Amino acid sequence: GYSCVPMLYTLDVDGQLHFVLKLDNSQKKEAAGISAMRKFQSLDRQARTETNDSALDSIHQNTINCVRRVSDTQFSTSGLDGQLVVWDFK
Repeated sequence: GYSCVPMLYTLDVDGQLHFVLKLDNSQKKEAAGISAMRKFQSLDRQARTETNDSALDSIHQNTINCVRRVSDTQFSTSGLDGQLVVWDFK
């Protein structure tokens, strides 16, 4: 399947893949207090609730559809969200 978070795997001598880690450890959501304040401001100004709480906790906000090697310790991902991200790993 497709995901918004790149994952690192290793290949052992027997040809078996082993999961190592998720490379995107982003915490993009706002603190709860700020988010609550923003909702109240929206209610006050527009008499309705804000409905843009669909942001993901990852750098990519849509499916990653391309992965390319940049160097021995870097690769890049691009996704349907239009972002190009270079990842470091060692």
